Amino acid sequence: MESVTSLREALNVLKKSSPQAVEVECLDRTRNVLKEYLYIRTNIEKDFKKHLEALLKNQVIFLCGSSGDGKSAILTRYSSEYAHKAIFHLDATHSSAPHQDAITTLDQLFSEAKKTSSPLVIGINIGMMANYAEGGSEEHDAIKRSMRAHLNEGPTPIDHIYLDFENYPKFIFGETGPISEFAVALMKRITNNENNPFRALLEQDKHSQNDPRLTVNFNLLALASVQKIIVEILLKSRLIKDQFVTARTLLDFMHQLLTDDGYLFDNLFSGSDNELSQRIKFFDPSTLRTKRIDHFILQFSLGLVDVDFDKFKQDLIVFGISEKGSPASFIRLFYLLRDQDLGNNYHHSFCEDFSDELINSYAKFWKLHTNFSDSHEERTILRTDFYNNILLQAIHNYMNRNAMKLRRRQYFIGEHNGYQLAAPLDIRADFEAILNDSNNKIGYFNAYLKVSNNSLPPLSVNINLHELMIKLTQGYRPNKHDKNTIVILDEIVEAIVELANNSQSLIIVGDSVHYEVTQSDNIIEVSGV
Repeated sequence: MESVTSLREALNVLKKSSPQAVEVECLDRTRNVLKEYLYIRTNIEKDFKKHLEALLKNQVIFLCGSSGDGKSAILTRYSSEYAHKAIFHLDATHSSAPHQDAITTLDQLFSEAKKTSSPLVIGINIGMMANYAEGGSEEHDAIKRSMRAHLNEGPTPIDHIYLDFENYPKFIFGETGPISEFAVALMKRITNNENNPFRALLEQDKHSQNDPRLTVNFNLLALASVQKIIVEILLKSRLIKDQFVTARTLLDFMHQLLTDDGYLFDNLFSGSDNELSQRIKFFDPSTLRTKRIDHFILQFSLGLVDVDFDKFKQDLIVFGISEKGSPASFIRLFYLLRDQDLGNNYHHSFCEDFSDELINSYAKFWKLHTNFSDSHEERTILRTDFYNNILLQAIHNYMNRNAMKLRRRQYFIGEHNGYQLAAPLDIRADFEAILNDSNNKIGYFNAYLKVSNNSLPPLSVNINLHELMIKLTQGYRPNKHDKNTIVILDEIVEAIVELANNSQSLIIVGDSVHYEVTQSDNIIEVSGV
């Protein structure tokens, strides 16, 4: 380890600005050792190797995803060993000559492979795939159709193998909360005790009393309870802020957590120059306003004595945290350590303030939809807890927000000459459609409704729509800040209105009248007169 003299210097290998952030040759052997130590073999890599070993003539493997998700790392790892089996094209966003663009390079690549029947292995971003599907040569229309089919989640030719990072989710909902095998494996790899070059440098720093705050941050990150909280907040940024987590951004995020100026619990919400940090700062627990947190901030600011808190601060000194800190920093610390025992556990009194009912509710209904087996218990929970109490109640309140006199199962469809028009509708959960749904993407689940015997198109429920629907059931009126979310609900409302307009019954409501007009066998009946 001659060329790296401290833990802080070694951790630079995690930075997105580091030369090791992308797959390039590195003359510094020490940093290559560190990078190799950090390398984690993922499920998509295991599948890639299986397909590579079985690759036949004329077959193409498309390793596709987003920038920074690790395509180059996988391809570089196997391109030399399997160069005799296939033509490798590591990055389809690059051209092979200054006068060419990336599409022309792909055209030539496909033409060469067609002449020689050579198998191809291509690393390609989803955006570039869409560009080629539209702008590639007509000679390769079969490949372009295949790409479009993949982008639209349709069937693709048997000789085209698509390994898409999107189909290998970074997060799943487990029995006890969110799980991210990759993120936890990375945090464990950085901090574990056995044969760890980073741990050796930590011990060296501790012995020389160098960089004490980095030592505290390293030890905090090594706690399984802290890793669990970090996974939860990464998932929140994914679900609520639609922030995709790639290998490169996660590595850079770990560098920021450990090496920024503050303690890890402050660095987590600092909003520094990292995509994840900029999203996560919106979830800073110190901005929560609860009775207990407000009381703590006031007591701290006034310097009032709290024996239990003073004892807790003494316990923190043993852990290495000795600075006075601010109330905001302590609240972040309480949040980060809420599942960890420490001293007199003063911080546990704030656990209820940090509970995340929205995530828990979303996770519950996501699992019920994506793992639906059509049991009586599942039907009962979904019908009662989600469809009746949330989705249908939210739709009813939203459609009837300007027609407050309408009753249960009556849905507003328009107004004419001062009278409100509505239709009585029987809207229920479509359990057969739920059973046949194949979506497993964590960003949303598909909810299915039917009006009488007419199935409605699926409603893609992300966490923001889920939150909005819960608020609608409580009387909330949407405003301009909800426009990106409410448009999803509007689509299902339009489908309901279209069916309601064909209803055989019509509700007419005025200032003092409430009629129901029903047509059956060319006979019109009026009730409520």
